[in-house]
Amino acid sequence: MKGIQGNIDFQIPFIPFIPVKLFFLSRDKKAPLLLKEGWPSLRGRGGKSTDRSELLSSLSTDLPPERNHPRAIGVVLLMKTESPKLLARLAGVFFLLTILGGVIAQGFISDSLINYSDAAATANNILANRGLFQAGFTIFLIEMACQLITTVLMYRLLRPVNRTLALLMLSFELMAITIKTFARVFFIGPLWLLEHGNALAGFGPDQLQSLALVLLRINDIGAATAIAFFGFSGLPMGYLTYRSGYFPRWLGVIGMLAGLGWLTFIYPSFGRPLFIYIALFAPAASVAKIFWLIVFGVDEEKFRAVEGTSN
Repeated sequence: MKGIQGNIDFQIPFIPFIPVKLFFLSRDKKAPLLLKEGWPSLRGRGGKSTDRSELLSSLSTDLPPERNHPRAIGVVLLMKTESPKLLARLAGVFFLLTILGGVIAQGFISDSLINYSDAAATANNILANRGLFQAGFTIFLIEMACQLITTVLMYRLLRPVNRTLALLMLSFELMAITIKTFARVFFIGPLWLLEHGNALAGFGPDQLQSLALVLLRINDIGAATAIAFFGFSGLPMGYLTYRSGYFPRWLGVIGMLAGLGWLTFIYPSFGRPLFIYIALFAPAASVAKIFWLIVFGVDEEKFRAVEGTSN
């Protein structure tokens, strides 16, 4: 980096500069010198170039008093390309879609077709409502896709508070999403099993129906296992929310309490009897979080202050 000399042009189709590149270059202690003495012209849309003096002038009102700090310009450029309030509102929207997907797929489709005490009735319901059952599987997958997007957005919003805890939260969330998504294979498996029973010639109809119910039960156990990991992620997420300063503290408190509730599923015999109470509190906490994210988002000034400090 210290040996960079001469002019280099960056062809950017959408924006007049590359913030990530600038931020990377600004990590070097001589970056201010490069910007002042040897920084290239930056070519934007339509081939129009932006002189380095114009770029520095446009940033002068945004730089903090210590603007000669090697990272200052890179931080400001990164801030200009993202709206934390927009990220928060998108997180709220996708979190809402996650909740709605789970309610529709589990509450209105799965629970209406599956009777864990009657294998024959469950098999008949699935075969008589193939389209509805397949739609349930599709909605389950959409639910997890929305959960994944929500997780990434929340990681981005909470990373400035503590990068290590945010990464821990992200890891637990990804583990939970992976487990729950894989469990859904056992949800759709019974349909194939019941429709292609001739591939299992050694099994009679009653045995196939029982086997289908076993697969559905494994799906249920897999989803419960994922809930425990959502509990593990809920604790650091709630704590980071509490400490952030740009989210209300009560939002972090109820998030941690919800995480503790889901964490009881690490021992299913303990978590299942408490499910009715957890199922009343955790969704209420989720609704409050969704409402705040969509309506209020984050305090952008405080967010940028924390992000600037962390960077």
